[in-house]
Amino acid sequence: MRHLYRTWTGVALLLGAAIASAQTNPIPETVSNLVATVQSPGGTVIHLSWDSTASADSYEVWRGTNADVTAGEPLETNAASSLQFGDDTTRAGTTYSYWVRGVNQAGPGAFSAPAQASQTNQFWRAPYGDFSPEVAGDGTVYEGVIRLVPWPGPPQGGIIAYSEDGSQLWVYRDEESVVGTPALAPDGRIVFQTPSLGGGAAVKSLDGDGRLIWSSLLTTELWQDVCVDAYGTAWVISDHVAGGMGFLYLDALSSDGVLLWSQPLQGSIDLPLGAHVAIGQDGTGYTVSGSVLEAFYPNGDIRWTSASLPVLRAGLPPVFNQNGELLFGGPWYERFSPDESLVASNRLAGLAWTYQTEPVVGADGRAYFATFKAVACVDTNGLICWTNHLDSLTAGGSYACVPVLDKAGNIYVPVTGAVAILDHDGALIEQLELAHLPDAPLVLTADGRLYVPTDGGLYSFRALAGLDTSAPWPMYRHDPAGTASVQGPLQAPAPPVLLAPTPYANRVRIPCRATSVPAALELFRGTTTNFEDATLVATGRSGELFADDTNTVPGVTYFYWACLENAGGTSTLSGPVEAAAVDVPVKWFASVPGLTANPPAIAPDGAIYTCGTNSLLALNTDGAVRWQIPGLTGSPVLSPGNAIILRAAGQLYSLSSAGATNWVVEDLTSWASLLPAVGEDGTVVFNPADTELMAVSADGTTLWRTNYDNYSLTTPSIGADGSIVLVRDGRGIIRLNADGTESFVVDAPEYYRTSLAPVLDSEGTAYLPCGTPRSLSAVLSDGTNKWQLPSSQNIQTPPVVGPDGEVYAAYITYVYTWLTVHQYLAAIAPDGSLSWTLAIGETNQASLALSSDGVLFATAGTTLFALSADDGQILWQMPSPNGQVFGAPVLDYDGTLYLPVTNGLLALQLKAGPAASAWPMYRQNPRQSACIQRLTAPQAHVAWSSTRQPELQLLAPGGAIILRSRDLQAWQHDGFQSATTGPVLWPIDPGGQSASFFLVLPP
Repeated sequence: MRHLYRTWTGVALLLGAAIASAQTNPIPETVSNLVATVQSPGGTVIHLSWDSTASADSYEVWRGTNADVTAGEPLETNAASSLQFGDDTTRAGTTYSYWVRGVNQAGPGAFSAPAQASQTNQFWRAPYGDFSPEVAGDGTVYEGVIRLVPWPGPPQGGIIAYSEDGSQLWVYRDEESVVGTPALAPDGRIVFQTPSLGGGAAVKSLDGDGRLIWSSLLTTELWQDVCVDAYGTAWVISDHVAGGMGFLYLDALSSDGVLLWSQPLQGSIDLPLGAHVAIGQDGTGYTVSGSVLEAFYPNGDIRWTSASLPVLRAGLPPVFNQNGELLFGGPWYERFSPDESLVASNRLAGLAWTYQTEPVVGADGRAYFATFKAVACVDTNGLICWTNHLDSLTAGGSYACVPVLDKAGNIYVPVTGAVAILDHDGALIEQLELAHLPDAPLVLTADGRLYVPTDGGLYSFRALAGLDTSAPWPMYRHDPAGTASVQGPLQAPAPPVLLAPTPYANRVRIPCRATSVPAALELFRGTTTNFEDATLVATGRSGELFADDTNTVPGVTYFYWACLENAGGTSTLSGPVEAAAVDVPVKWFASVPGLTANPPAIAPDGAIYTCGTNSLLALNTDGAVRWQIPGLTGSPVLSPGNAIILRAAGQLYSLSSAGATNWVVEDLTSWASLLPAVGEDGTVVFNPADTELMAVSADGTTLWRTNYDNYSLTTPSIGADGSIVLVRDGRGIIRLNADGTESFVVDAPEYYRTSLAPVLDSEGTAYLPCGTPRSLSAVLSDGTNKWQLPSSQNIQTPPVVGPDGEVYAAYITYVYTWLTVHQYLAAIAPDGSLSWTLAIGETNQASLALSSDGVLFATAGTTLFALSADDGQILWQMPSPNGQVFGAPVLDYDGTLYLPVTNGLLALQLKAGPAASAWPMYRQNPRQSACIQRLTAPQAHVAWSSTRQPELQLLAPGGAIILRSRDLQAWQHDGFQSATTGPVLWPIDPGGQSASFFLVLPP
């Protein structure tokens, strides 16, 4: 107690209350009869007891390693009046001295006489014991921790590494909790799993120093523990969502974190309750979900499936005996051969089976199970050899009570308050005392260190003997590394079967057929068919079925050989195959943090307008920022006169090309995603509210406004005749004249539920990507339905229309065997029949653009595909160098293709601009106006000035875009001429001795 003093004139007086307290409550007397004892045998906790002391409110317990109390430290400063204390933080072989003193408000009393004791079985205790630890060959211990910070802090978990003597080596802190037991790969990596930000889940890998190597995000969440095979492949159970239902999948990730394959688990369709994986001697993976036992080859192919096994239960992991047979634990003993047949199935009668737990298997083939209050041993036929009910001891839990076998024939089982050690015949030898409840399975090393995870931390004990490494499955997850794998000696892979090279932009990809075991593809390249001239140019990641040569000269044909390499060795060579890269020059990448999903708008003079995080940006043709206006964000649309129309912050802005405000329409209430359409005369048609449509002139004057009561309206589109087409949600098609009067409203026989602008062709047919019905619908200009392309999910991106009236679209379809989904690209003839389809694998739907040389561009996930519009053949593909492709590709007239990607805009230089068709790209044209162009085509011819200089004479009543080329292949913007009433001269800068070619287009 801290006493308070008040001083007058240099005299210190003790406050009256404190005087009274000191008089009525003197300090406690000296504690007597302090005794320190250890249970024998197996005692690991030093127990203290002492006599009650008059006036003591509580007691302090001190500990030191010698008899000098001044060198001791307090263990407990507020021991209760129970007059006893258990110290479970001691180390084996050290003699400890203890002192106790009483405490009350007056202060502490004198220390008791010392009591001394030591224990021989416990090496150390660490503060965390959430999961079974994993122990490396050098004795390093790795423990997964659910939370490293107390509630209500963030859900930060991690991995802690301890040396063999218990000292902490390092801590890896994760943004999320760690879930499940980690596993150690053969190369020393630590593999574990976490839930992830946004509701998904991730498998992660650390090196031996605690540095994150990779993180692989899986779909929703992970179940149970990671399994690692002899090649370092991680096998995990994840929960995917398809069709609104949850399903468990078996996923395999390479040692580099690449998702090699993903297979749905059949039993999880009816009972998605979790599963474990175990790897057999030949590398086959086995798992149980629902009541279905399944076997998978290392390449993901299904080996066999045993359906409707009534005894098996979800989550029970298989183990293996010396014959490679699978065993399962109680209340039934079940044994399966590696080829699926049921060998034995016996009910273990007479046991109180509260838990269905994993057994362990000894070298003699006998299996050991822990149940509620009992341990049982069964012979190879499943008959009970012995049981031990452990008197009144209760097992620590179904997950925690898996036995461990040592090489002396002893069985270790965690129970309440101890680890029970039984001999080969089931007799109790001793108990290792615990002060906390075990909450995860034991781990035993070959040198005899036993690790016990409890709700009070991780213990390290001395076992009677080391792990029985001759047993086929002596402990939980088989071994101290937690691999759950008994895979035999590694085999060198067979030579790869090389497939046709994949056409890629600016590189060469050589793929191969799936291999039986994970391996890395090594790629050799030469300029002749003689391998002696070849050099190693690339090594793929382990498990990937390809390798990329990124150092190629586009257009040059090379010859390639390949071999496979893994931990088992290197295969012989395969090849050669011929391949050449496609030249797709990257013009530039402009960093735009927070780039919006909608594509940029390209002005007739080549300026680019886009929005990032709370700002509108204007970029030059080289990607440099021309100007920026903070506070504005959205999706810009350009008028033929180069005015920027932007819906932002509840208002509709018209801005000049310099960023100055022309006019503003205020108080808009509909979604900002409902973009305006801009006609050829600059008229802006937009949704001021969800149920309203409004038109303003190029100078901002209101032309008309109409209301459709309670029906939400989609974004409008403007047809070739100036009519305005949109969808009245849940009803049908609305077609308006240019002055806002209704041409007609047709209620559809089925709903057209969509928020996308209709795509129009020159005849007025509207193509509607719909959520209800899930389809792409073609609706004639009179409102009648022409055809429908069904889709298993909402079609989320609009199609494009080719010059011959063919429609190109992306849609989703289910493969109903497993309820998985695939994305398809399709070419649809004018009569609604499919000309071709192409599965491109990604499940997020592609956005499209069509060039004048018949190339269809599709973005899907992180990849840009270039396809032949005639037959759907992939001409080349290009992964985005900057991550996810967020919006539709925009193809400018000079052949530049713009891709909105993660935090920026990527510009590629192609050879052709957009197709001369009614609707060749998203929102029809690079200006994003959603209006079919009807502007008068400009006229131009070359003349000579009086000074004999060439000049371009233009007649451009609707304006003109002027493109220049040196080789008729690559075009670039030369400038933009605004609308004129008479001829104008456009100066020509020769720019050297080579000839210049000009292309004049309407804006």
